[in-house]
Amino acid sequence: MHGRAFKEIELTDRKGEDFEGSAEFCWTASKIQADRETSEPGGWEAYASIAFAVIDGVLHDRDALCRRFDKSEVTRVEAYFEEEAFREELDEFDTIYDDDGAAFDAAAMIRAADPVLHSMAAE
Repeated sequence: MHGRAFKEIELTDRKGEDFEGSAEFCWTASKIQADRETSEPGGWEAYASIAFAVIDGVLHDRDALCRRFDKSEVTRVEAYFEEEAFREELDEFDTIYDDDGAAFDAAAMIRAADPVLHSMAAE
């Protein structure tokens, strides 16, 4: 199973300042069967990557987010969603839902910025 989900996130920059925003995650998940020999309970295994995030009203792709906050901080947030939040949601609902108010349209934001970027490039 795979999809995308918009989630609220918190990131800490290199100076220790905390920022809140929204992220669009691309995710995949697979159901792991219980193993009777090892007594492993089974459940969901999830993988997630931030495609885009909006922090302070600014759209960032994953690379820009890593430059602003450090790659280890972005990876920490992704790991939290993989290991905890997404697994809990999958266990309860068999899918992953968007957080209320976290959705944004990255393509629309890029289109809206395009004229500004072109005028800056012309200067």
